[in-house]
Amino acid sequence: MGPNILPPSVSNESWPLESAASPLSLLHSSIPYGWNGLVVEQYLMPEGEYLETVLYRHALWLWNTPCYVECSLQGRFTPCIKLPGTISVTPLGIFPAHYTFTSSTRIVCSFEPEYIKKILLEADYQPEPFVRRTIQDSKMQRLILLLMEEIESGAPSGRLYAESLAHALAVRFILSGIPSRKKGDLYSGSSLPKHSLRRVLEFIDQDVSAELSLEALANESGYSRGHFLRMFHRATGMTPHQYVIKKRVDYAMALLKQRESRLADIATACGFSSQAHLTRTFYEHTGVTPGEYRRESREKA
Repeated sequence: MGPNILPPSVSNESWPLESAASPLSLLHSSIPYGWNGLVVEQYLMPEGEYLETVLYRHALWLWNTPCYVECSLQGRFTPCIKLPGTISVTPLGIFPAHYTFTSSTRIVCSFEPEYIKKILLEADYQPEPFVRRTIQDSKMQRLILLLMEEIESGAPSGRLYAESLAHALAVRFILSGIPSRKKGDLYSGSSLPKHSLRRVLEFIDQDVSAELSLEALANESGYSRGHFLRMFHRATGMTPHQYVIKKRVDYAMALLKQRESRLADIATACGFSSQAHLTRTFYEHTGVTPGEYRRESREKA
């Protein structure tokens, strides 16, 4: 049987799984949130045959439940067991036919080729072939689960948070396919220069409620996304997202001292997705709820 070739036009849909012989259940997807370079989806996949197909994206598959699988490799079906937490690394190209003997739940993280290529070039690498294999990587697993948690909760943390996680996940994916002697280069770099840092902080401070993207902040700094993330952290001790959240909480504290401000209005003014998001984040950073902070401020006045 020949490959089930999928056109690039379906690259934002469930393209790795269209060859399934049985119906699939899409549980969650990042597509509505428009994250740059990455689509994250979770599927309930029934037992059955999955035909050979062509992938137009690099992909990571995190197995949430155990599954017995037979994969077609070099003309023969080879049995294997996928345990929870196992990650399958699949570069773009031919994805072999396989048969699953049990239903399973999987999270699929698919990267646009140009997104991966850009990260490689930013680190002065030429794109290299990736080896298809199954790996155990606790950091990669944690990043995938954090992205899935963000999707399940309605993506309240915004684009900057998700795209920062996506970039870190892409770097882990790249590290799985390059020689060990080169891996340190992806983490090399110095602190963000003071003039660049000042420009980025001013850009953030001018409207803490704005929906910021990693690309916008990197452009403001004059560096690539990867270099910006590392250099910003070296300069501030925080990730860009952590800095933005700190500024939003600080602004919320100032507004809470104004008795006429409603919590829902404060949440909107500070860039939180809802009053519940404000309350949860405020408590994580201060140890008290916004209501408690307001009462304490009034008592001290």
